[in-house]
Amino acid sequence: PKISLDPGDEILDSATGTGVWLLDVVHKVHPTVSLTGIDTSQRLFPTQHPQNISFAVHTVTNLPESWSNKFKLANQRLLSAALTREQWGIALSELYRVLKPGGWIQLLESDPKTTMPSGPIKRLAEAVTAVYVNKGLALDLNETLDQRLKDAGFVNIQKRTTGLPRLDSQDSDLESKVLKKLFMASIPILKPAFLATGMFKSGDEIDALGKEMDQEWNSLP
Repeated sequence: PKISLDPGDEILDSATGTGVWLLDVVHKVHPTVSLTGIDTSQRLFPTQHPQNISFAVHTVTNLPESWSNKFKLANQRLLSAALTREQWGIALSELYRVLKPGGWIQLLESDPKTTMPSGPIKRLAEAVTAVYVNKGLALDLNETLDQRLKDAGFVNIQKRTTGLPRLDSQDSDLESKVLKKLFMASIPILKPAFLATGMFKSGDEIDALGKEMDQEWNSLP
């Protein structure tokens, strides 16, 4: 739906990371709109940004009390691999609290259960699923998010599902390359979590899987 923002409104970006979403949105809103990005670490915060953007270290499960009824729009992306099943309820309740009456929340999440081709890529997908189970993450978030939002108090919930590009599709070559880059970058980051699942005997086995996956990806038409 089209979200109307008035001069002086405020926007919250949860799990802002590099602030890339805010740095894009700031050019599409009135200059008096204030934009706030939060994350659990300031490591990725940009050092240069427009004056109406600010960044702060906070967790979405415990937002400042002074922020109640503060924001017209709250945006959050890709926390399915960070929040446990229990934390999702807390996080959504906190986001509901800091929104003004009539405000909007916008969520973007991936589904770890996505079917992948056979071989190393499939094994990596299975390992990611095992990490979700091992850490108590919401593996069923895609199916339960609507109800979780209702439980937190949200209404007029709308959902749009978009598929990732097929790895064997020449029509989505650029998207496939970006997807490959994301997958390959995730392997060293998730190595400790992969080892904790018991699916791998050593870090070397995970590294070997990454190389096999790279070769499989490059062999696709």
